Amino acid sequence: MKLVPYQNIPSSGARGVELFEIDGDLYLSIPQLSEDIVGDSPSMNGGNSETFVLVYKWQDSKFIEYQKIPSPGNEHTAFYSIGNRHFLAVASIRGGKNPNFTMDVSSTVYEWVDDSFIEFQSFNTFAAKSCEFFEIGSQHYLIYSQGVKEPSNDNDKQNYSQIYRWDGSCFELFQSIPVIWGYETSFFSIENKFFLALADNLGASKILQWNGTKFELFQEVDAQGGGRDFCHFIHEGSHYLAFANLLHDSSLYKWDNGTFIKIQNLDGVAARSFYVYQDNNATYLFRTNFISGTRQEPVSALESTIYQFDGSCVPVATYSTFGGTDTKVFIKDDKKYAVVSNSLSKSIRFDTPTIVYEVL
Repeated sequence: MKLVPYQNIPSSGARGVELFEIDGDLYLSIPQLSEDIVGDSPSMNGGNSETFVLVYKWQDSKFIEYQKIPSPGNEHTAFYSIGNRHFLAVASIRGGKNPNFTMDVSSTVYEWVDDSFIEFQSFNTFAAKSCEFFEIGSQHYLIYSQGVKEPSNDNDKQNYSQIYRWDGSCFELFQSIPVIWGYETSFFSIENKFFLALADNLGASKILQWNGTKFELFQEVDAQGGGRDFCHFIHEGSHYLAFANLLHDSSLYKWDNGTFIKIQNLDGVAARSFYVYQDNNATYLFRTNFISGTRQEPVSALESTIYQFDGSCVPVATYSTFGGTDTKVFIKDDKKYAVVSNSLSKSIRFDTPTIVYEVL
């Protein structure tokens, strides 16, 4: 497998990519964390977070800017449809600009109306870092993963990730999950059982199981913290979880006799996300690396890894990322593409492109 640069998409502090279709058209959303402030020193903790979510449309074999949604400190977007209604959820970690940031900032769900996204519902979040829709039976849910450990702040919101349930007209709070510093979530099912995995930066990451009425703790992994993302996939009938860890080695788990067993360490720090792509009975795992070093002295120019999986992960290719945050693969006109979000240039500036590659 080889990635060949195909299109550069201007972006600033891009924290992810979300691909979705509406009425047969392909769209791409890019949540932007921050923009550079002229005259400020380079810093991944600085900038102006009063920015936009970018929405692009695939047209004439490339992505064309379609809509800019004003939204602060964007960390994640998630698309979902309920019947013939279409929604785009945005997780916002902070508002304001350097040095006057606040993490006590709302996150918003937008609805597709008359060919554009308009505000539908806002949620009172604290340092939200991801959002995900999922379905159990006929019920629709939305989770916001949030929280940052700030001893000087006694706001209870920072201690919980929150699950909302669709009541037919809006999303109502359904359950609060204790967290310390929540990151990405992953909903999946095994043998008619439903699970929700929550990555945590400071404490053990959690796997929750649905008991019929709510989620309860099922298993904890990686108690040392550093958790960023879970990615569930199935290979030859077996279930696996790839766990991305920014601060320590990442891990691969296998479902075995009713629990997840670690079967492989994926060496190296800096992992931000995993994405699985399966093609012609082959399974590939994209590991997007974010930064090494520290938040004060980060190293953003890294090589991210593509593994081929056949019982274990074997590196087969690398691709350059700059504060990489996410990778997704799509097919158009019988060609395969990968879109990779970069959030921090080599010189530690937010202005760095999201890149579309052709996959060969």
